[in-house]
Amino acid sequence: MSRKQMQRLERWEAIQYKRGFGSNAKGLNAENRFYAAIKSAARHPSWFVSVRLATEFEDSNGIDAIVETEHGPVAIQIKASKTLLRQFQEENRSHEAVSIAITKRMTERDIQADTFALVAERLGLR
Repeated sequence: MSRKQMQRLERWEAIQYKRGFGSNAKGLNAENRFYAAIKSAARHPSWFVSVRLATEFEDSNGIDAIVETEHGPVAIQIKASKTLLRQFQEENRSHEAVSIAITKRMTERDIQADTFALVAERLGLR
């Protein structure tokens, strides 16, 4: 994500927080960080094709992003903390998406490594 895009996102988050949508802003920030990290990866696994953010319909079904692979699409549910991730997993045991926590401390490489490992596991490649 460019510096200008990051500044725009930070301004938008500040406005949303003042309106009472702070948790939504954190979630959107986590989703944007995820997308930027996967798109900018210097190397992708051989099975990786592309990544995209979810459509409005997919989002309404608890999917935040889609990782397209040679083996088919893998739905991703992104949470902004490990606590929210655990809650989601406990409440949605049968949810189809791979769920991942994108915390403030994670680097782009951390996000890439965790995502590729979880998707590979879902595909049965690990």
